[in-house]
Amino acid sequence: MPDREINQTNIAEKVFDTVEVLTKELPGLGCEYEYLPTNAKELPCLMMSTLPGNPIEKEYLDGAYIANYRFSLLLRQAAEETQARIDALQSLRNLANLLEKDPPELGDGCQVWSCQVDNLPARISAEEPYVDYQVTLRVQYRAHR
Repeated sequence: MPDREINQTNIAEKVFDTVEVLTKELPGLGCEYEYLPTNAKELPCLMMSTLPGNPIEKEYLDGAYIANYRFSLLLRQAAEETQARIDALQSLRNLANLLEKDPPELGDGCQVWSCQVDNLPARISAEEPYVDYQVTLRVQYRAHR
C-alpha cells in the first residue's frame, strides 16, 4: 500500500504541473495547490485540490491496477459584475476541456487512459468580496509494477 500512496502523491504533482502550465496561458490567473487566497489583490486564483476516496478500481494478479486520481479545480475571483462571473465560469470550462483533450502525463509505470469531468463547473460559494467556481475531474490510469 505505501507504493500506491507514493504513486498518488507523484500523480498529484504531475497533474498540478500540467494545470499550472495551462493557467500560465490565461492572463492574470494565479495557480496554487490546496491554497486559496482571500486577499483581493491575489485574485483571480485557481486552486487544485486532491479529492478523497479509494483510487483503486481494479487489481491484477501481476500487481498492476486500474486507478483514478480525482481532483478539483476551484476558481476564486472578485465578485464584481455579471460578465466577469460568466467569464470565470467559461475559463474553468475551457481549462477542463483542455485537460480532457490532452490528459496529463503521469510518468513511468502509469499509462493514462483518460481525463474526464465528473461534475461540470458551477458556483459553490459566494461571499463578499469573491465568488468560487469548481469543476471536479478524474484521471483514469493503469499502474504497472
